Amino acid sequence: MLAESRLVTMTGVGGVGKTRFALRLATEVSHVFSDGVWLVELANLPATADSSLLEQTVAEAFDLSDFSAQRPRRALADYLADRHCLLVLDNCEHLAEEATALVTYLLRAAPDLHVLVTSRKLLGCAGEHMISVPPLSVPDSSAPPGGEALELLGQRAAALGVPVTPASLDSAMEICRRLDGLPLAIELAAGRMHTLSVAEVLERLEDRFRLLTGGVRPGQPAHQTLRQVVEWSHHLCSEQEQLLWERSSVFAGGFDLAAAEEVCAGAGIAAEDVLDLLTGLVRQSLLVVERRSERTRYRFLETLREYGAQLLERRGQESTFRVRHRDYYQRLAAEAADDWFSPREVHWLQWARTEMPNLRAAMEYGLSHAEPTRSLEIAINLTRLRTWFFVGWPGEGRAWLDRVLRHARGQLEDDHAAATLRLTATAFAGWLTLCQGDPRAAKEYLVAIRSAPGREDVHGAVGLFESAYALLVESDERSVEMFARVLDDLRSAGVSAADRAMVETMRSIAASFFADREVALAVSNRHLENSLQQQVVWQISWAKWAVSLARSRHADHRGGLRLARESLRAQRDIGDQWGTVWGTHVVAWVLATELRARSDQGETPDTGHVEKIARILGGAYRLRQWTGVELTGLGPFRTATVEAEQLAQDLLGERAYLRAFEQGKFTGLPRAEAYHRVLELTLDEGPHAPTPSTPPAGTPERLTEREEQIAALIARGGTNAQIAQRLVISIRTVQTHVGNILRKCGLHNRQELVAWYLREHPEP
Repeated sequence: MLAESRLVTMTGVGGVGKTRFALRLATEVSHVFSDGVWLVELANLPATADSSLLEQTVAEAFDLSDFSAQRPRRALADYLADRHCLLVLDNCEHLAEEATALVTYLLRAAPDLHVLVTSRKLLGCAGEHMISVPPLSVPDSSAPPGGEALELLGQRAAALGVPVTPASLDSAMEICRRLDGLPLAIELAAGRMHTLSVAEVLERLEDRFRLLTGGVRPGQPAHQTLRQVVEWSHHLCSEQEQLLWERSSVFAGGFDLAAAEEVCAGAGIAAEDVLDLLTGLVRQSLLVVERRSERTRYRFLETLREYGAQLLERRGQESTFRVRHRDYYQRLAAEAADDWFSPREVHWLQWARTEMPNLRAAMEYGLSHAEPTRSLEIAINLTRLRTWFFVGWPGEGRAWLDRVLRHARGQLEDDHAAATLRLTATAFAGWLTLCQGDPRAAKEYLVAIRSAPGREDVHGAVGLFESAYALLVESDERSVEMFARVLDDLRSAGVSAADRAMVETMRSIAASFFADREVALAVSNRHLENSLQQQVVWQISWAKWAVSLARSRHADHRGGLRLARESLRAQRDIGDQWGTVWGTHVVAWVLATELRARSDQGETPDTGHVEKIARILGGAYRLRQWTGVELTGLGPFRTATVEAEQLAQDLLGERAYLRAFEQGKFTGLPRAEAYHRVLELTLDEGPHAPTPSTPPAGTPERLTEREEQIAALIARGGTNAQIAQRLVISIRTVQTHVGNILRKCGLHNRQELVAWYLREHPEP
């Protein structure tokens, strides 16, 4: 059915195994879909999530980002338009209306897209086919022991070191019958087998059912059986474990030990006991452990989280712990915004990416409980941290700021502090709009700020926005001095180095475009020195970007090119998709500036050099297409790009220029590979950039220092996630390096890579 029908919805009660069944089915038919199978887990999204957030979540599963002002579904539809793939949307029931609209839109936009949905109810889309997910098979009492349910119970028991034996087989089979073959119920029962025998689990299970309902009745609804098992599991927990289960239900998308200690401790739970209590819940199969980085995270299956939330509400403590949850993430967001201009910069950015579901939940709580100023502070601090650029969705930041401002209307006029908060949020929304290349909307924010009372008392975000508007929309050379005045005001007010750093970056860029040689180099070099001193990895890459531009525009073309490529390498390794767009552009600008200078001196341009500029411009154009970056609202950036394009076209002729431009887009390659080829071309790396050190044909290409590092870590058993954490780079970057290593060495998989590395690097 799935290969033939474009939309299939799997329905069934919670805990029946819809996700497990969907993933198994998707795996079985994956060979049919040439562009793969993609899973999107929606349980982490709140029921109040709007359509844009759902669209963005689906887009992120495809590793997409979008810096434009358009809705995320546009970028998603463009990506899927010519792809034959299967999209699995898991746990849609709380967002049924939004999911229905999105699925309908995507199926129309992408003719070869198929969608598999898991939900407790149908979406109601045209052409939707339903599969009712049954429990695992359980033979009746007259048949020999066997079936899927028994197999699952046996697997879980064996994993605990207490395998089902022939002597306990009948009791195990009876447990499966009592639990109606429900996978989650069987998992919970198996979780008791590390302290109870199979017969004892069966006995306790029957006693509990009898207490709750007067006994298990044949044919009772599956959801009732599951509810009884969940209640039984809760009853067998210690009192402290019960409290922790209930309180930790306030987390969205998981949590770590520090968060559990901060939010859940107190009133019956000592902070020092939280780790042991978490361990107890894990041993009982109530809590899932995730180790994707150096910090262990925990999460409940959605059915168990919902049960905990119901009990917390029944105790009358839901608001207490949701407030503690909100306050915890509000405090950390403020700490991150103040501390990012330090060696902890990447830590805080990765923290924000990981904790985004909890940060969203904290903002939602403030909106739903008439405390929008708390939500506004979180949204502002995430913008100060530059989170939205790092995760690749500035539109989400703008949407949060706008949404909270609407909710807070009337509450932000009472006093000076509230007015300052409102103006700061408006300015940051305008700043994000500028970066999206949407000057018309940015103008509306600017008018709103300039007409607001108290504007003269607010600096910081307002000054950044006004100065950036002058730079990016008006291409006004006075923006250099405007940024300088903002910095003076911030220093006088004792504002944190983190907030000054953002303004310093923009002043460096403005000076590089518009100031004379002395000012441009002094301003940009000073910012680079400050960033290097603070060991701010991402900020250093942008400081080098500005210095490279300043040097190239003032005759130091070689120095400018070296720094431009250093900046681009750093942004690639960090996983900064916004930065790599502009890193590619600045290399093209620098090369074009040098070419123009040589032409002005009477040198005959080298055709190969001009063609390379055209190819890099083609690659830069494709990166803009993928990320939605708009040049129209970014004045100096657009001017520099148009000048480079015009120079290359004049020297090559239109036909030769377009041919080289198209070559640089690597149109025939998959997106991920094309992305890395563009960067290789721009960085003068790989087969597209032969250098005097290129080995003769027929010999393996030399690995870069980073590739050697990654090969060594793979040989030691490291996963992509572990390597990314170790080297402070993104998983996508690791995947790219692994692909390059395999290609350069003529290998096909990681196993061959390990064997090759051990052969080439024998132990001394």
